[in-house]
Amino acid sequence: MLDALLDRLRPSGVTRLETTVSPDNAASIAMFTALARRRGTHITRTDLFAPDDFPDSHLAEDLYTIGD
Repeated sequence: MLDALLDRLRPSGVTRLETTVSPDNAASIAMFTALARRRGTHITRTDLFAPDDFPDSHLAEDLYTIGD
């Protein structure tokens, strides 16, 4: 589904996907890493939100960027 979406958006100039993922969400991290590998591009992780940034007991959220 994500591959199809990115393929459809590429003619419009969209070259990357950004998403936030909690560090304990191994399934999502694996899915986005596989997406980057299938598309022959890189994936980067950046600290984004700390637990204190949320009003409830929420884990940190890292920013993952896939593509150029």
